Amino acid sequence: MPRKRWIAHFDADAFFASVEQALDPSLKGKLVAVGGTTRGIISSASYEARARGVRTPMPTVSALKICPELILINSSHGRYGEFSRKIFSFAEDITPYIERTSIDEGYLDLTPCRGDPVELMRGFSERVTRELDVTLSVGLASNKLVSAVASKWKKPRGFTVVEHGKEAEFLAPLPISTLPFIGPKTQKTLNAEGFFKIADIQRISKGAFEKIVGEAWGDIYENACGRDDREVHTERDEAKSVSEQETFERDVGDFSRVAGTLKQMLDRLLTQLRESDTRARTLTLRIRYGDWEQHTVSKTISQPSDLEQDFYPLVEPLLRQAWTRKKPLRLVGARLSNFGEAAVQGDLFAQGDERLRTLAKTADALNRAKNQPAVLRASHLKPPGEK
Repeated sequence: MPRKRWIAHFDADAFFASVEQALDPSLKGKLVAVGGTTRGIISSASYEARARGVRTPMPTVSALKICPELILINSSHGRYGEFSRKIFSFAEDITPYIERTSIDEGYLDLTPCRGDPVELMRGFSERVTRELDVTLSVGLASNKLVSAVASKWKKPRGFTVVEHGKEAEFLAPLPISTLPFIGPKTQKTLNAEGFFKIADIQRISKGAFEKIVGEAWGDIYENACGRDDREVHTERDEAKSVSEQETFERDVGDFSRVAGTLKQMLDRLLTQLRESDTRARTLTLRIRYGDWEQHTVSKTISQPSDLEQDFYPLVEPLLRQAWTRKKPLRLVGARLSNFGEAAVQGDLFAQGDERLRTLAKTADALNRAKNQPAVLRASHLKPPGEK
């Protein structure tokens, strides 16, 4: 007798904000949001902040208006990826069949696994909370569609199991906007025809539904009935780049400050590369003026690297190349791409690079252990007189 198909979907609750609270327990239970400065957007908000109306991707200035007590955190660059890797490593202890859909959510195919799927996922969720102090919401069902809907049904800390044969019944009372392929235009069309709940779609004949919706009717109808035969894709494209950007609170016209900001970004991006044993050849800088005009410039080095010494010298020439107007900048960004293996060089060069890499990794480890810059690079030092 074939085994029943069980697909789990997990979604970390307010992931970035939860990581910040895990790193600083004094933030627990408080109105916390992760986002840019007053000119940025909210990328994550604690459930306490959400109760006050703070949402993503709300402009930060709007969030502060409706919630003046909001504790705004710029973000702990690099730590989110670290927490994400640990969550997925815990998942790999259960099954090798994992599809990562974002930094904080994914699908697990438990069909081939020994043991009760419900107990496996409860153990996984409890382990993440116990070891990382981050909570998950979990959905468990016969297919990807229903498990994803179920995981988001009772957030935070939700754990919803939809038994086989109960998929349509579970979906029936939910709004039609829950389903894939129903965007604002399709929703408006369906609402005009009296379709508001998924149950309304389930009750109509296929032919009548096709006349209303058109070509997309088949996928929508099948999903409304809880049917989805998509597989969990275990192969995912490797990241093709790592990037970071910053919107200044006030437009900045000081070249040294902008160059220093870009080098600080490089520090964090290169730390990410070293953590994943990845090296890049291309540095791309992006600038945006106060009137939103923007320019992008790139430079490729001869050999892939994960060291500051290879990319720092590119920053100022590239910045001069991009920053041609005598106007201050609103935003700057840096991206490392064109990943590859380091070519084998002479012993002298190889030994020198490895010594620098060992030193850089030691500094990375010290900074992680202290949860703050314990080892400051020159790019982090402020000019005399600057606060």
